[in-house]
Amino acid sequence: MAAGVVALALSLVSLDATRAASGLAESEIAASGMPEVCGRDGEAARLAGFEDPYVLRLADGRAVRLADIGPGAPASRAPVATGAGGNELGADERGAAAVLDLRPGRALMLFPASKTPDRWGRMPAHVRLPPDGADGDHADVWLSGWMVARGQALVVPGEGAVGCIDALYALESSAREAGRGLWRHPENRVLSAGDPALAKAAGGWRIVAGRVVSVGETKSTHYLNFGRDWSTDFTVTVRASDVQRFAAAGRHPVGLKGHLVRVRGWLREWNGAAMDVRRPGEIEVVDGRE
Repeated sequence: MAAGVVALALSLVSLDATRAASGLAESEIAASGMPEVCGRDGEAARLAGFEDPYVLRLADGRAVRLADIGPGAPASRAPVATGAGGNELGADERGAAAVLDLRPGRALMLFPASKTPDRWGRMPAHVRLPPDGADGDHADVWLSGWMVARGQALVVPGEGAVGCIDALYALESSAREAGRGLWRHPENRVLSAGDPALAKAAGGWRIVAGRVVSVGETKSTHYLNFGRDWSTDFTVTVRASDVQRFAAAGRHPVGLKGHLVRVRGWLREWNGAAMDVRRPGEIEVVDGRE
């Protein structure tokens, strides 16, 4: 096994015990029935181990990054245990390997979310665990959905289908409302676009919610304005070169006027607070227009 791969636990908590302790519904625990929009033609593979809670190492040596999820704000990743190779796992980031009994050799189905690996050579993919015939304890599980439902991951949209990301948002909403896992950390709380002190939170990955009051447009950029004073209120920018992709995903900037949305990404200080979004899935439409 490659150096740095976290050794998988072999003496593990049962899924039934975890259900009872967490109070999660069956559908939320399994997050089964991965939407077809997340992938249709899967590739069979075998697990070797985990490099971290979001990166799997396959038996053939490839590394797979679980698509469209991540750990949230850096301050919420408190290290409490160290795995083989020195990898530190946060208290709310562990769980899939142990609870789902993911031993080396476990069968997986991969559904690539991109044709291009990331800068570290990891392929982003949705991963489905077929039922384990060895003990029959574990249902068909969509790993990204399972982790989001338990609060062990937040939705961090990549280049995947917006419909798939929206399915993750639905699971995330329940986890957030229940205060599960990473949602217990104040760094991951949803900030208000109307907060006059929002700019003080600049300099990190954040989630901001508010209603789009107006949409401005220049030759190079579309501006989603969340207040009447664009020079001080929260603003989200979309590059003109990206608008076609946003439109194809049902997120055309002009069409978002009047909608309540949650946006996520790097918050910066610019005429108040601002966020640059580059992927359609980074804008979550919460409700209709006023």
